[in-house]
Amino acid sequence: MNILKVFLLSLASALSHNMIFSEFLGTERFFAETKDRKVAVRAGLAITVLTAVTCLFSSIVEMFLLKMFSIEYMRTLAFVLIMIVAWRGMSALKSRIKLPVPYVLSSTAVLGTMLMVSSNSLNPFGALLYGIFAGLGYTFSSFLFAEVRARLEYADTPKFLKGLPILLITAGLIALVFSGFHGLEFVWRR
Repeated sequence: MNILKVFLLSLASALSHNMIFSEFLGTERFFAETKDRKVAVRAGLAITVLTAVTCLFSSIVEMFLLKMFSIEYMRTLAFVLIMIVAWRGMSALKSRIKLPVPYVLSSTAVLGTMLMVSSNSLNPFGALLYGIFAGLGYTFSSFLFAEVRARLEYADTPKFLKGLPILLITAGLIALVFSGFHGLEFVWRR
């Protein structure tokens, strides 16, 4: 992998394949965690670390176990087991981020990113990069939305749009901005 492909892979995983606004992964708790900026960043960093570790190991397991023994149909089960083992192995991180274990383990963002790594047949180095930058894209999206949400509290919003409707409209507008980065994927795949 040359340096240009590494750079484009990093940008594509953070922007054009953004977990929240492009792939709609990890949205199950997105609106709950973006009420506070600190919680959004902590959750994003936890997802980043877990995504990087699990993408690396999922690529290794895919390459040396699933494909070697022709048991690709066990991919999802293997990836869920990798998530559980990786989270249990990061006990120091658990005490610092103060997030419940089921929160991070139930995130579809981590599993979806591992499946994207698998579908792109990335080598372990590419999988690690993809996992790191996909997690950083998630963190950036969470922080960005928490910031916008803090400003919406003081905005003069019509009464019928207050609450969830304005949040959904705002998320849709931000998703439109992220869709502008989809051209990165075509350059990266060459």
